[in-house]
Parts: sequence; C-alpha cells; structure tokens
Amino acid sequence: MTMDFALLLLTLVGLGTPPSSPAPPGSDSLTVVVHVAQVKASMRLTDVQVIFRAERCRWPDGTRIVLALMKTSTPTGRLTAQKLYGMTPFELNRFWLGKVFRGEAQAPRSFNSEEALLKFVASTPGAVGVVRQSVTDSLQSMLRFSRILTW
Repeated sequence: MTMDFALLLLTLVGLGTPPSSPAPPGSDSLTVVVHVAQVKASMRLTDVQVIFRAERCRWPDGTRIVLALMKTSTPTGRLTAQKLYGMTPFELNRFWLGKVFRGEAQAPRSFNSEEALLKFVASTPGAVGVVRQSVTDSLQSMLRFSRILTW
C-alpha cells in the first residue's frame, strides 16, 4: 500500500552547513513532508519558515494548512525547534502558546512518533510536517513522494 503524501522540499542539515552542501553521512537532518495534494514545483526555506510560523494559513489552492510537529520532548522535536525555528524547545512551546492565546493561529498537531506524524500527513489534506530524513528514507518503498529542494 502506498501512503499518499509528498516528501517536500527540504532537508535541513547541520547548522552552519551551506545550502549547496549535501548532508554529511550520519548527520541529523530533517525533511518537510506534505500531503500529496500540496506538492509545489519548488519552495524556498523562507516559504517553509513562513508556513511553520503560521504566518500563512492557506495553500495557494485555498486549502487550510495543518501543521504537524513532533513533541519537543522527542529528539526530532528538539532538532526541529533548533534547526527550523532557531529556538530551544521551551522557546518553541512558548511561541506556540502565545500564538494560540492571541488567536493568531491554531496549535500544531503534535506527535510522539514520526510514523504517526507521517500517517497523519498522508491522510490529511493541507497537512505539512517535519520528520528525520532517515525515517523517510527507511519508509521510501512504502511512500510515494517527490523531493523538491534539498538543503
């Protein structure tokens, strides 16, 4: 069975690594995954950051963006806080509490397992999430995805 989501865009590699450099073997790298209906021909890191900071709430086709993140108590959640948001896990939790409290955004769906996050993204139109690249690599035979931009 093929899971319907697209491996979008971007592999976030170690801090300080130039965007043109491939991820070093064994490095902690992250991949943004989206529901298959939201695949775009290209997307820049700044576009991804705008989406994950809830500064954009709809995809170009009008579908509501549904954020999916690993809990900050997980290794992937801590890595996401650092590499995508430039924050500590505590700061990221505070960031989202403030957004929700001020009515600026809905809280992201949070997950304890990357497999659960991937299943959620695959089954939810508009969903976008972040997982470790090694997880998508290991599930590649089960998943239908498209790499749009690697960083």
